[in-house]
Amino acid sequence: MTSTATALMDRWKKAKVPVELHVFPDGGHGFGMNKKGKSCDAWTELLAQWMQRLGLLGKS
Repeated sequence: MTSTATALMDRWKKAKVPVELHVFPDGGHGFGMNKKGKSCDAWTELLAQWMQRLGLLGKS
């Protein structure tokens, strides 16, 4: 999965598309929906910050 994700990220970068990739060592189905003290707990906030920077969420 990681090699596929990094290859896709590289293609987006070459196309000058704003992209970030975060790979978490833990998670599972529905990860991030309930905080469990894992690194993946942060993914929803990271997504919101990225979308805000791109102007996809309007003004906060």
